[in-house]
Amino acid sequence: MKYKLFCFFVFLSVNIFAQSGFILNANKEKIEIPFQFINNLIFIPITVNEVELTFLLDSGVDETILFSLEEKENITFQQVEKVKLKGLGSADFVEGLKSSNNKVQVNADFFDISHTIYIILEENINISSSVGIPVNGIIGYHFFKNYPIQIDYDKKKITVFKEDAKRLKKLKKKFVKVDITLENNKPYLELPLKIEDKILPSKLLFDTGNSDAFWFFQSKIDSTFIPTKHYIDFLGQGFSGAIYGKRAKVNFLEFDQFSFQHPMLAFPDSSSIKHVRLVKDRIGSVGAELIKRFNVIIDYKNLSIHLKKNHYFSSPFFYNRSGLEIHHAGLKWVSQKMPVNGVNFNTSMLLGGAKKMNSITTVYNADQEQVLYKFVLKPIYIISEVRENSPAEISGLKKGDMVKKINGIDALELSLQEINTLLRSNEDKRINLEIEREGKLMLMQFYLTDLL
Repeated sequence: MKYKLFCFFVFLSVNIFAQSGFILNANKEKIEIPFQFINNLIFIPITVNEVELTFLLDSGVDETILFSLEEKENITFQQVEKVKLKGLGSADFVEGLKSSNNKVQVNADFFDISHTIYIILEENINISSSVGIPVNGIIGYHFFKNYPIQIDYDKKKITVFKEDAKRLKKLKKKFVKVDITLENNKPYLELPLKIEDKILPSKLLFDTGNSDAFWFFQSKIDSTFIPTKHYIDFLGQGFSGAIYGKRAKVNFLEFDQFSFQHPMLAFPDSSSIKHVRLVKDRIGSVGAELIKRFNVIIDYKNLSIHLKKNHYFSSPFFYNRSGLEIHHAGLKWVSQKMPVNGVNFNTSMLLGGAKKMNSITTVYNADQEQVLYKFVLKPIYIISEVRENSPAEISGLKKGDMVKKINGIDALELSLQEINTLLRSNEDKRINLEIEREGKLMLMQFYLTDLL
């Protein structure tokens, strides 16, 4: 599956000007931040009050959200008060906390010593299961607000520049400039899209946290822009549950001066956005499936983004042809025998019973024989959604099935990214799934089918 951003909206009176945002060390012209790139989304390490966490970098949110601490319970938060939050797909509020004056830093050279964080108390709201790595929160506006930020999708790194950096000025000359507006601390593009032979005047959220190429709100556009050939699919997860909508493909789309062949479009159901306070004239979002095709400079102070084609630019727009959504559902210990001939072990380590070494536990057996096992944490995968009338449903697969093997490969040896890539393969590829249901192993088979 592809993760779709939890679109959080904080319904509070918030004095954003009291927060300074991130500060770049005065002695640095730029700093570089490596990132993980999973399902079109960017994940960066950020230290909160001396504890390192992982955040989704998302231009589509204004406030910093924390929703999954897992084993990080010992973080100390400053100036905490109770608040109520609500978000996409829900009319209801959820309980949360607002914590002010926190120290947040990427490294010693890029930091904010008075950062406000909103903490979601609902345990079921997290994105770790959707991307396969522990993710603790989302950060957006306050990361981008003070400096030009370059996202290099080719090299998987972010560069933060001082505004007058010589290197930045040279870079911008090689990029195409597109003007933006900032509304509610989020960037919007206003430009006409040419979709096949029709022009669609568009105001779109520039959203690095949405892994699709485009979202269009059905109530905000003429119905003639929704292709007749489409299917209903799972688009994401909101506070109140799954968000569904239409998926379709068009032959041609022109975005500013850039042209794309056969891009995928998504149209969320009206019920999913009926509680969202949209800015005036917004009709949707441009997301990371399109944004990743450029190396990007985001410059909030000068109300612009700058685009340059990268190696993803001409990549096909794939989609999940199986009808399956698979989630990471935790970890389990798996034991493997280790040869010991010729290997020297510290006696105290062996007789001590067990010792952790880089997520591997080594033990010595009870009879003091020369047999060792290593215990490695491996992922557990569960089917979380099955699209109606999809190849997966027709084969008999159901929500809640545990995935044991995929095409003969133990699922424990695969990352969620690798599984999703397989499900987005070309038409007619055969998929063999061994699953466990109610304690019984079952083998299911289907072929990936192009619905569009």
